[in-house]
Order: sequence, then C-alpha cells, then structure tokens
Amino acid sequence: MESFFFVPANRLDKLDYINDLNLDNIIIDFEDSVVPEQRKKSFTSLLRFNNYNLFWLRIPLREDFESDLQTEFLIKAHRVGIRKIVLPKIIDSRELVKILELFEDVTYLILVEHPKLLIELTNFLVQNENYKRQIYAVGLGSHDLLAFMNVKHDLPQLEYPRKKLQYIAKAYDLKTVDIASMNIVDKEAFQNEISYAINNGFDGKFLIHPRQWEWMKSTLVKRNEDLTWAKKIVSHLPKEYVENSKNMDINPFVIDGEVIEKPHVLRAIKILKNRVK
Repeated sequence: MESFFFVPANRLDKLDYINDLNLDNIIIDFEDSVVPEQRKKSFTSLLRFNNYNLFWLRIPLREDFESDLQTEFLIKAHRVGIRKIVLPKIIDSRELVKILELFEDVTYLILVEHPKLLIELTNFLVQNENYKRQIYAVGLGSHDLLAFMNVKHDLPQLEYPRKKLQYIAKAYDLKTVDIASMNIVDKEAFQNEISYAINNGFDGKFLIHPRQWEWMKSTLVKRNEDLTWAKKIVSHLPKEYVENSKNMDINPFVIDGEVIEKPHVLRAIKILKNRVK
C-alpha cells in the first residue's frame, strides 16, 4: 500500500525532514492548507529545492464550488517542469476533460470531491479511454464531498462513496487512494482505517502527519506477520476443515514451537478470508 503524504506549502521548512521518512509519495499542498495570499511566496520557496519536480502538487483550481474553474496555477507549475498534479474540487467530467486536454505529459491524481463527478466518472472512463493513461490514481476527498452534501463526516456516510469509487476504479484498472484522516492521536482507530483500506482493496492512503506514517508502517508489518502465520496454520489443515471449520473438531498441533488449538485455527482462517475480500 502506497503512502501519499500532504505537506502544506507554507511549511516547506519541514520538507527535508519529511523527505527523509522514505514515504512513497509527497504532495505539496497549495490548496486548502494555504491561503491565496501565501501561494506565490510558497511556490517560489518550493523552486529552491533541487528535487522540487519529484513531488506531487495539489494545486488550487477554485476556492469553493461556487467559483469558476481556474487553470493558471496548473499552467505555472507545468512551465517550471512539474508533471505530477493532484486535482481537487472538480465538479464534473466536462471540467476534467478540459484540464486533461491542456497537457499530455502530466500525470494526475484526481480527488473526487463532488457528487456529480462521482456519478459521472464511469461514463467519463468509458467515453474518454485515451485520457486514462494520464491518471495515476483516484482518491476520495471525503471532507469536501461530505461538506458539500451537508452530512456528518463519519463512517456510515463514507461507506457508499468509498465503495462506489473503488468499484469504478477497479473496473477500469485505476489505482485508488483511501481518505485522509484528521486523527493524529488515536493509534488504534487509525490502524483500523488502514485495515479497512487493505480489506477493501485500496492501493494507497492519504496521510497528514508523520505519526500516521509510523502507524501505517507498523500496521502493514503486523498484517504481513499475521498473514504468514495464518498461511502456515492453514497449510496444515485438511481442505474440508477450512471450508467448514466452525462445525469440526481438531486435535492441537505444534508449529514453530507454538501450540495451535481451534481458536488459533479460526483466527487464521478469518485472517486469510479478510485478506482476499
């Protein structure tokens, strides 16, 4: 699972530290985390880094959904050699086509933050297959989406757009990035989010704090260890037991010095079933 870490464009003093964390992707955020008056200065500061064109940029396209689409920042970024762009606040497929037509050599991560774009995304991918090569991934901008819907940002409300976006993306062979969490204090809750993303087939996760990256890494390591453990146990079982484990008895056995009893077997089977969901 890839990490996509947001760095506010007005906090570039932290960029060297963030860069040393060995993240998969760093996104310099010129949109929500920076007021318009700071963007020009922050952009100049970014260009002082020798590797500035290796980062993703989340660019401002509009301040809110009531504003007109503006592409000036995208054009400016392209002019200095930036080719990885995160697109926020796109309303519909018409706007998406308008942006993708500007430059053929730019790779985009599309944030779905408006219900109209979520609904139109399938037809867009059917009718505009030639643009698909420009799209690296799609992600759900959950806070903007649910704010527009005027509903509470919680798990029940997120279930539908998360699953819909995932089905659309997988149908058309696109990567998906799961939502950004504002939780930077509750480790268990965040690790549950990582588990949700893995169990539902997401390819990446948006991050906003170094602590989340540490939690994500530890969760992935733990899940890999659990998966290896579960595979060892299930490999010692007859096929009919795996298929009907709850209704069958089994004698304890030993693997790598660990006594394995029925509760361990049930957990191992559950881990493997969750892995392939």
